[in-house]
Amino acid sequence: DGGIFIPAPPIEINSIRNIAINQGYRVFCSDNSSVTFSGEPLAPNTNYYALPNRWNWIGYPFDYGVDVINALGNIEGDLQIIQTDDGRIWIPSLGISTIGNMAPGEGYMVFLSSEERIDFTYTEAQFTRVNPKVNDIPEVEGAPEATGLPYAVIVTLSEKLKSLDPSVIELYDGNNLVGKNIVTNDLQYTPVIAWGGDEKHNLKGFRAGNEIGIRLIGSDGSILPVKYLDENIPVFGKDGFANLSLGVAHLPDEFKLEQGYPNPFNSTLTIPFSLPEKADVSLRIYNVSGQLVRELSSGSMNEGVHRSIWKGFTDHGLPASTGVYFVQLKANQKVHTRKIVLIK
Repeated sequence: DGGIFIPAPPIEINSIRNIAINQGYRVFCSDNSSVTFSGEPLAPNTNYYALPNRWNWIGYPFDYGVDVINALGNIEGDLQIIQTDDGRIWIPSLGISTIGNMAPGEGYMVFLSSEERIDFTYTEAQFTRVNPKVNDIPEVEGAPEATGLPYAVIVTLSEKLKSLDPSVIELYDGNNLVGKNIVTNDLQYTPVIAWGGDEKHNLKGFRAGNEIGIRLIGSDGSILPVKYLDENIPVFGKDGFANLSLGVAHLPDEFKLEQGYPNPFNSTLTIPFSLPEKADVSLRIYNVSGQLVRELSSGSMNEGVHRSIWKGFTDHGLPASTGVYFVQLKANQKVHTRKIVLIK
């Protein structure tokens, strides 16, 4: 509700005063050390409340864990989403929970589906010891760092898009990667957590109100052509979560090798290219003498927009020297070449 406690000089402010046992609290540590809080278990008959059209933070009163669905099942119809600061969620309308057990010492973010305040109480009767219902979402390499400011984006793929064998979903705010996850084939949709930014605390991430950019990567590393099936352009931070439906965008109509970027480069070169149809592809790097330096891709690829990365090494694992090189793309008897410059 906006109360703050800043203990560090020169600014010392305390508008929170007493800790309320039915509230959750957001904490930002000013260095890399951890802070531990301790106290007595709370009373099970504590009254809690949540307000509509805003995020609410609530506490958890018991010193043992219980499945969130059991713990809050009596207000399930009033909930749009519950999530934790590490990005785990429960969305009752979609039947998805990655939270599992609610845990002692955790705060929970609650966004209502109702337009009225709700009041509730945790009761011992709800706390049946059963195995939690958890949708296991695997972690993916290269995901952006968690900032503690999560926003859930639920992505649904059309059947035609699924046939292109998608593997990874990436979320962007402009050119900034803010969320990434593996496509879940056992669910109708894939939950992807986007992480919000905070300039004051130098946290990278999305800004609320900015357009959600999305990239779908195939199992062969290609960038699949996607489009939003909804009329409205989705933005970060609207409502409790974003629900996106994706279909196949117009496929490339010509074979094309784009200019690699950045050019010149000194560490990593990204090479985009387009295939209007499935093709046997060879993507190679040559020096000015026509000698093969590196083979980046070889084999069959689906139609669509692809990209390949060269990190400036030869096929023998040695760093390539400064100079001019040529990127050559062959696909179905067609050949395109681009000049690049490596600077050490």
